[in-house]
Amino acid sequence: MNNFIKLAIENTLADATQGADYFKRPAGSCIPWIKGTATEGQDAAGLLRELARDQMWSEVTEQAVAMGASFGACRYFQFVNGTADYIEAVALIEELTDEELATVRIVKGHHGFELQAPVAYRHTNVITICIGNGSDPFTNVDINQKNSRVFCWYPGRITPNVQLGKASVKLG
Repeated sequence: MNNFIKLAIENTLADATQGADYFKRPAGSCIPWIKGTATEGQDAAGLLRELARDQMWSEVTEQAVAMGASFGACRYFQFVNGTADYIEAVALIEELTDEELATVRIVKGHHGFELQAPVAYRHTNVITICIGNGSDPFTNVDINQKNSRVFCWYPGRITPNVQLGKASVKLG
């Protein structure tokens, strides 16, 4: 399994449309000691590859599917560190205080519509990586295929997707 992750990282790095820049975190969740550096993408890919080499990943695809948080036929893996060295930029609504909840707003974000709040990031000891078929993420990827790609990675746990298209807004 960890060779599968390493292969997906290598394939993503070698893909001319992705490469090392694909591993840069666009916003929020990050690994503090590499965020914003000139080599952030390469450093992040190196860390993820090192964790795969050391057999540090556990598959959590079933958890992602059960939460409605999965994408296509992608597979999800997590690394759990002994200390909370990473920054997670997401929280479940029920984890927010009443004051924090009052600041939540709906915005068009990196993943479409998102709920966002100006609340301090939280420390985490989890890194999640999502791997799928680079040609078609809705088709299963074989662990030996050269088309496996990293679709995303982030410090933090798997959280459910927001279904704003199916939500109501109270007016007045």
